[in-house]
Amino acid sequence: MKVTRLFWKLFPTYFLISLFGLFILLLISRYALINFLVEQSRNSLLEKANIFKQSYTELLSNNELEKLSSEIKLHSKQFNHRVTIIDPKGTVLVDSNYESLKMENHRLRPEIISALEDSVGTDTRKSSTLRKEFVYLAVPLKENGKTIGILRNSVSIKQIIFEMNKLGSKVLLWSFILVFILSLIIYFQTKNITDPLEQIEEQVQWFTDDNFDKELVMPESNTHEVQSLALAITEMGKRLSKQFNKILKNKNAQEAIFKSMAEGVLSVDLDLRVKHFNRATLELFNFPADVNLKGKLISEIDNFVAVIPFLDSLPKGKIKIDSEVSLEQGRIFKVTGRTLLNLEGDPKGTLLVFHDMTQLRLLETHRKDFVANVSHELKTPLTAIQGFVENLKNGEVKDEETRQKFLNIISKHAIRLNTIIEDLLSLSNIERESEVNSVELFPFSLNEVIKSSLSTVELKASNKKIEISFTTENDLSPTLRINSQLLEQAFVNLIDNAIKYSPEHSEVKIKVIEESEQFAVEVQDQGPGIEVKHHDRLFERFYSVDKARSRQLGGSGLGLAIVKHIVLAHNGEVGIRSELNKGSTFIIYLPKNNS
Repeated sequence: MKVTRLFWKLFPTYFLISLFGLFILLLISRYALINFLVEQSRNSLLEKANIFKQSYTELLSNNELEKLSSEIKLHSKQFNHRVTIIDPKGTVLVDSNYESLKMENHRLRPEIISALEDSVGTDTRKSSTLRKEFVYLAVPLKENGKTIGILRNSVSIKQIIFEMNKLGSKVLLWSFILVFILSLIIYFQTKNITDPLEQIEEQVQWFTDDNFDKELVMPESNTHEVQSLALAITEMGKRLSKQFNKILKNKNAQEAIFKSMAEGVLSVDLDLRVKHFNRATLELFNFPADVNLKGKLISEIDNFVAVIPFLDSLPKGKIKIDSEVSLEQGRIFKVTGRTLLNLEGDPKGTLLVFHDMTQLRLLETHRKDFVANVSHELKTPLTAIQGFVENLKNGEVKDEETRQKFLNIISKHAIRLNTIIEDLLSLSNIERESEVNSVELFPFSLNEVIKSSLSTVELKASNKKIEISFTTENDLSPTLRINSQLLEQAFVNLIDNAIKYSPEHSEVKIKVIEESEQFAVEVQDQGPGIEVKHHDRLFERFYSVDKARSRQLGGSGLGLAIVKHIVLAHNGEVGIRSELNKGSTFIIYLPKNNS
């Protein structure tokens, strides 16, 4: 459907209505003008009849027809009308325009009949003599109260129309002028209606661009309806702006929540085409960050193969799903699914939420391993202590040497048991303080902490004839925000391990190195080294490459775990470089700007 502007609907309509009205007016005016001219002609004919009927009566009474004929012809020419004298019997005596003898009897003419009855007779008809249409007026010619003849004046309708046309040309000229003026009035009046509406239309176009805050300029119009419309649109714009901002705010909040959710969210339609997804979904299923999955079929996306069964089952009758799925990469998800319904309650798609359970399951495994390790580590010395105590208690040991040997074994296992418990308590305290950020840090010399650690293990190193060297790169003496007691414990644990696993007459090297944003403290030994496959788990609780040797050396299995958590409390990291039979280097990284 073709849409036209309001101006081109109003202006032609008003113009045509005005033209039609003017045309009707002209027709009515023409009819009225003809009647007016005819009536004016009759009045003129009557006036002339009244002027000349006395003289005509005298000439007729004296039977001076020749003179009468000359006079009426003179008057006819002078006043441009036809004059006819008729006797009471209807015989034409004299006619200014035609031979009277050739004219038929006029006794039955309407105007003659009226004149014979002593009244003014009028008629408009076509003359049978001249074959033209005339306006006739007849008056009686009386002498001593007796009608002796009829004076009939007539004028041609053509002459009246000629006069009317002369006047009509002027009327037509003024009509054209009137049409022009009327067109201008209609044009400006139409523009007065449409211009404010067009101004409003242009400004309302802002709404389609979501520009609700722009102030609506009131159009120049004295029309109540236009002003009311503009005010209504202005108010609507304000309300739309508030509503739009509210919706936008809610949408942004929802999108922010949606994007920041740790859980992956995926929704599909009934054709299993992706409708929505968040960043967590991409991360959980190993997609690139810039990938666009919207509109794609789930079956075409290899990473989603494991979730297709859940998507198939929900729209087919299941209300919800709570299950777990494992991927080939080793990740474990808890899948929560719901069928999405439209307003009529019919299914329109599926919503799946993925909770990454990998870390939780890993922690559960570590917890189980930890409980098993703690139980095992505590059970071994307790079993030994219990056995030897039973032997001593039952009096089975008679000689003093064996008895002393048993007591030494009990003491050794008691010491190991005490070491494990102290390390567990220490580790627990460090973890608790780290979690609540209650580890107090103060500016302190890193070199001083290391030297204090060396004094603690100096005797143990001396007993194994092990030399400990401490060097700094470019004579460094950094001062960092640290907890000196905790960090000293970490260094003691690393250096003590290095002494334990290094052979006699070897060397343990400690070195401080400055890097771009941190300091590295390296503790290098000449021990048996550690295979690469063990590196990732070395700092776990109770993890040991050689458990038998660890117990033999009196370790609790928690030393490196304590080191790791102390360093983490300082916002640092731990690392290792080691190869089998080539010694090991344990590294503590401490940030320069630690807060």
